[in-house]
Amino acid sequence: MSGRLRRIAIDTAPLAYPAYRRLFVGQAVSFVGFQVTAVAVPVQVYDITRSSFWVGVLGLVGLVPLIVFGLWGGAVADAVDRRALLLVSATVTWAGGRAPLTRRR
Repeated sequence: MSGRLRRIAIDTAPLAYPAYRRLFVGQAVSFVGFQVTAVAVPVQVYDITRSSFWVGVLGLVGLVPLIVFGLWGGAVADAVDRRALLLVSATVTWAGGRAPLTRRR
């Protein structure tokens, strides 16, 4: 490989490790799914309502929690111990992901 091409090429050496390869492929699939959802939901809202206004409202409804919780989360992250925050947030994420899988009788 020439010197110029080597500088701009992507380093594929980490893909030699199976664990990293699985992580890379999983992240890629997740990203594609996210992008498909980001396109499909507004298209579906437009198909149902035939109104660009409601597609805009959908965007606004998605943006407001991001701004509010982003500012609040930043303030919390600055005020508490980072390790404790990571432990609590990971536990809440785990519990939230596990809750739908728990069968109640």
